[in-house]
Amino acid sequence: MPTIKNALWAKLKEADLVQGETPKTDPVNSPWYIKMLLAISGWLGAIFLLGFFFSAFSSLLEKPIASFFISLPLLLIAYSLLRAPNNEFYEHLALAISLSGQALLVRSVIEWESSALIWLTVAVSQVLLAYLMPSFLHRVFSTLFAALSFAASLAIIGAPHLLGSFLIFPLAWLCLNEFSFANQYKRNKGLMYGLVIAMLLLKCSDVFGADFEKLLLSTSETLIQIPSWASYIIYLSALVFTSWQLLSANHVEINTKFSKMVLLFTFILGLATFKAAGIGVGLVVLVLGFAHSNPTLLGLGVMSLLVYSSTYYYLMEETLLFKSGVLLVVAALMLVSRVLFDKIMPALKDK
Repeated sequence: MPTIKNALWAKLKEADLVQGETPKTDPVNSPWYIKMLLAISGWLGAIFLLGFFFSAFSSLLEKPIASFFISLPLLLIAYSLLRAPNNEFYEHLALAISLSGQALLVRSVIEWESSALIWLTVAVSQVLLAYLMPSFLHRVFSTLFAALSFAASLAIIGAPHLLGSFLIFPLAWLCLNEFSFANQYKRNKGLMYGLVIAMLLLKCSDVFGADFEKLLLSTSETLIQIPSWASYIIYLSALVFTSWQLLSANHVEINTKFSKMVLLFTFILGLATFKAAGIGVGLVVLVLGFAHSNPTLLGLGVMSLLVYSSTYYYLMEETLLFKSGVLLVVAALMLVSRVLFDKIMPALKDK
């Protein structure tokens, strides 16, 4: 096993993906149930500790300025705990303490008059935490909350449903350049998964009647008026951008007939699904996971496609005859696409 590890490290070193000597791994690896017990112990310890702290200083925490100055030490404590070597107890204890600090930070700005400014402040703070906190789980949740907060601020000022499609751009770039920045790999990985979850929630929530952007729009501080077709243009552009990035990552020339056919097919797919953007978003996650051999992204893409497509189908307020016709058309398009890719695409690629 050490010989195989050394050979793999040498190959990565030749490709300039890693630096230094072969890392030493800890031979002791706790089983999953021990890690779960440590995680539960960390959360329980943090809850009791913070419960005592908040009950002792409850009158002080009613003041926004006091909440702000107390939140900073809590975040610093969480940062110090997360810098410790791999320890599930410390990590989950730090997550609970950080969550309390974030709650106090939100408490300090919740009385501002502008709701959009409150959400924007929360989003900026979450971006800073996603960058600074040395924890994969913390980065995932901070990225998720930052994206949702930015989406809320945009919805309040009158520009809803834009961020969900726009997130496809950084997601595609991060997925396809995951190993281009070896020193930032762990940080980028957390950001990537946070963006995936946020994008799926923003683009798929409307079909479940849980579109919080539309809910915030009803009480908006409308500053701008963005037409609905703007989100469709961003969605189409993001799908084409993803295909372009995939072609570039696989060293396929954009000027070839093969590339033009792929981009045209992607554009047609975007036109066919712009009213059901969850399908296109699920396909993006699925394709990126397949292109990067990432089983987690593959699983998220498959699950989102299954859940969104089936829910969208059953919630359609149409007759069963119409729904059957939709299924027939989808099946026919899939069959035609398979024939095109099997017959026409290889011929174009050879030219």
